[in-house]
Amino acid sequence: MEVHVNRRKLGWDVRTNLVSEKRGSLGVLELGLIITTSNFSKGALKEAARADAASIEFMNGDQLFLLLSEHRVGVSSKSSDLLKINEDDDK
Repeated sequence: MEVHVNRRKLGWDVRTNLVSEKRGSLGVLELGLIITTSNFSKGALKEAARADAASIEFMNGDQLFLLLSEHRVGVSSKSSDLLKINEDDDK
């Protein structure tokens, strides 16, 4: 398995050319995984879905955050009370 990880600003989606490049570096039976803090363009998703080429899986920023949160890696939680003003109270 080959894993490629990159950090991108929101809106700077992973594009088709990166998927093609990574697929080209895979062996016949290898699996590829591209992880990004952003997302994937429609073209990249289409390229990854091609059945006639090495398999490429994706993990976007939302999925990465959920995985890290689930396993408590690099995250912490803080609970706090949310106060709301009651506008109908005459007190």
